[in-house]
Amino acid sequence: MKRATSIRNSFKQRFQQIAERQNLKATNEWHLLIPPDDLLLVKWKSEPLRKVMRLQEADEDEVLQFGYALGKSGLEFEYDDLLINTTDSHNKVTEIFSIYRLWFLENKSPQDMEKVLDDYYEKFNLFLQVA
Repeated sequence: MKRATSIRNSFKQRFQQIAERQNLKATNEWHLLIPPDDLLLVKWKSEPLRKVMRLQEADEDEVLQFGYALGKSGLEFEYDDLLINTTDSHNKVTEIFSIYRLWFLENKSPQDMEKVLDDYYEKFNLFLQVA
């Protein structure tokens, strides 16, 4: 519990700093989830775009350093839903902010996002390709 809270607080602070440096009001759509809900750190939701993005902190012993899932959510599957599952989220805040920016601010489609997310998957899980 303490680990998740520490990661969450560090992530929030770093995320807000990046948004401020870029003069963006990115954090007005997010809900910081405390206490931890299965290590779900943050959930962003945009009603106008019909999009959701969730950030989940993986267990410490997780093999994958970065993973994602794209799908639909909502009672009538009306939202495009992006879940990022990663270790050390607070140390990947720059990358996560870039994903947030593409998803919400540039309104990229799930199909456009897949290439970007695959690139992050390869970058952070490079050791899996060597084995």
